[in-house]
Amino acid sequence: MKNFLESKKTRAVIFTLGGIAGALLIFGGGVAVGYQKAIFSSSEGMNYQHNFGMGLQRGPNAHGVMGDVIDVASSSFSVTDSDNDEHSIVITSDTVIRDVDQTVSVSEIAPGSRVVVIGAPNADGQVEARFVRVFPN
Repeated sequence: MKNFLESKKTRAVIFTLGGIAGALLIFGGGVAVGYQKAIFSSSEGMNYQHNFGMGLQRGPNAHGVMGDVIDVASSSFSVTDSDNDEHSIVITSDTVIRDVDQTVSVSEIAPGSRVVVIGAPNADGQVEARFVRVFPN
């Protein structure tokens, strides 16, 4: 047995088999990581509209509102969405309001205007707008 283990051919076979086993382990690890990435990408893709607010008409979304303006004040306005839910939108000094290709102020938003608001809810249940897009009537 001692002569068998000391043989150059035996050592070459053992090293070759060890190298193949190591390569298979590395390959298997790569497959496992790739599989987990694919699962994550697939689930994110299925929830893309929900995650990024593309389905604003279908339900409440804390990150934005799309609808018609029903009332305008100096630093806020109210919007009714397709479900006839009213949302109070707060305008801050950092809010960007765009009408087509121009930046406008909140005073240029009129009742009846169609808007898309991207923002975040505040403690009072209002949407604090970061960006408002006003569409022509």
